[in-house]
Parts: sequence; C-alpha cells; structure tokens
Amino acid sequence: MHMSNNKVQKHWLIKKVWYGQLPLWQQFWLFGVAGGLSLHLGLAIVLVGLTEPPEDYVANWILGFIIFLMIYTTWIFVGIWRSAKQYRGDSDWVIAAKLAVSAGVTLYVLMLIRVIVG
Repeated sequence: MHMSNNKVQKHWLIKKVWYGQLPLWQQFWLFGVAGGLSLHLGLAIVLVGLTEPPEDYVANWILGFIIFLMIYTTWIFVGIWRSAKQYRGDSDWVIAAKLAVSAGVTLYVLMLIRVIVG
C-alpha cells in the first residue's frame, strides 16, 4: 500500500511535534500559542454566538470539537515539554516553556473539575 507524499508529511509532522523534535520556538509559538489560541478562540466565538440551546447535531459537533481540542492540547503540551528537555540554548527558555505547560495543564484540570463537579 502506497501513501501519498502529503499523508506522509502530515504523519511525520504529528510525530515530530509529539516527540519534541521541532525547535522549541516552533513547538511553543506556532503549535502552542498560534495553533492553540486560534482553535480555542474559534470555539469561544461559536459558543458566544449561541443565543439559545443548540440543536442536537450542533451540540454533538461542539462536543466533538471540544474532545479534539483536548487531544490537541495534550499533544502540544507533551511536545513542548519534550522539546524543552532537548533544548540546548538559554535555560530561561526551558523554564519558561515548562512553566507555561504546567500552568496550562493546571488550568485544564481545574476546568475539567468544574465541568464534572458543576
């Protein structure tokens, strides 16, 4: 079975990010900040735009997107952490990246607790 070059490139990128094999600045700024912010902002715009409870298919789409965001966020947090461990530059950047990931994980856990407990 032959995979297209485009599929191989996407698979390669997913693995590179997961294992922290891209430069720390790319992991953090491109995938963490730009990617994460745009995805979360997109969800926020949709949620703010709701004026009444959504139809079932819309609610299912939103739930699916939230699950995707959780997977994406886990993927990028792991990738940033691993990239920081491999970074050989100024240790302040390693500390900053790990603090940002730690803060992000803490916020996600607190949000999940709030959703579950109510």
